[in-house]
Amino acid sequence: MKTDLEIVQDKINNMDEERDPEIEAVLIKHRHPDLVEDYILAITDNGDATVDLDQEMQTLVVAVVPQLFSVINNMTEETIGYMISNHSSLIDDLVYHNRDMVIQAITDNPEIIPEPGDTIGRLDKHLQKLFIEHDPLWIMGFSRSPGGLDPKLAAQKDIALGAFFVANPDVYAVVSDPGLTDLRYLEHLTARQYKDASDLHGHDAFEVIDRKLNII
Repeated sequence: MKTDLEIVQDKINNMDEERDPEIEAVLIKHRHPDLVEDYILAITDNGDATVDLDQEMQTLVVAVVPQLFSVINNMTEETIGYMISNHSSLIDDLVYHNRDMVIQAITDNPEIIPEPGDTIGRLDKHLQKLFIEHDPLWIMGFSRSPGGLDPKLAAQKDIALGAFFVANPDVYAVVSDPGLTDLRYLEHLTARQYKDASDLHGHDAFEVIDRKLNII
């Protein structure tokens, strides 16, 4: 006897481009990436068309096959927020398709902005500024992004880092180059943690920016 997933695969293989509520119910239950991808491609002419999806299906698509987000014709702010929070490497494509909604989603809920240091796609100056206003360490994070930090924002690096340290009085330094240690890029270190890391790895094994904005 065939399993539910095998039955669904057979239906997908023989379906037209109309959505099927029964198939979607099984996909939502099992969250199988390959089946979700096959289904979405089947109802969008192999990705060449777009489709309106309810929120539950939108969430499923961006959770298990985020690379197919662009086929969703009626993306909601909730879906945009999920993409920004969980798939920041795709944000340049997301902005290309839904720039106004991306800006609105971030303005309404800045908490969806990922942590500085996460892999991030190319962003224009306005969006970079929104990220930096939420967390000043993004001014360093963007320096490692594919598009780099906007030159006009780069001139504000010391101001942004100074604001970060003022807002975080317990942070002695931020890791600017972890080298081959187990430290993370942009990891926050207290004075004690910095000393312990230096004792463990040696002063020359990694690099930090301290509260006086010195690179040590």
